[in-house]
Amino acid sequence: RSNGPGFGRSNDVKLIEVIDEAAQRVDTEFADQPESLAALHHSLGVIYAYRGRYLEGEAQLRSAFENSRKLNGEDDPETVQNMRDLAGVLLLKGDYDEAGTLFQRALDIYPKLLENRDVERKTLLGLAGTLSDMGFLERLKGNPKAAEPFLQESLRRSQDFTGSERAVIAIPLAHLGMAR
Repeated sequence: RSNGPGFGRSNDVKLIEVIDEAAQRVDTEFADQPESLAALHHSLGVIYAYRGRYLEGEAQLRSAFENSRKLNGEDDPETVQNMRDLAGVLLLKGDYDEAGTLFQRALDIYPKLLENRDVERKTLLGLAGTLSDMGFLERLKGNPKAAEPFLQESLRRSQDFTGSERAVIAIPLAHLGMAR
């Protein structure tokens, strides 16, 4: 029998209660496993963000980013993904300045990542998504002219995507239509 989150409770326990408990315990229980700790902070941050709990999501994603940066350096695909996801939560919170700074840092790193011939497809998707996110940010800030080049570059980078990857094209297309 485990004493992990949710065990020993009634059947009506809510998933978010289990997530909250896990968030409280993760640093202690995974202190000696830094890779797992970064991945768990990332997962918890994404869950909180999807549930609209941006403060908790920001804290978890900030931890994931910092842990990943310490482990792998800033020019690592996982670190850049954590940076991008943190920027996304900051954008949703309305912290446009920090979100923009992090999105731009990610955009500055992607060319280095793309120099690797064995670049993973998710890095290409991440670049296209970050360009789209920057365009969305500029549109939210009331700068449709500044948004347009980011959105057009996102579309250009997305033209070789296939299958379910093509779904990412809808986002910059929609933002481009609203920016005009």
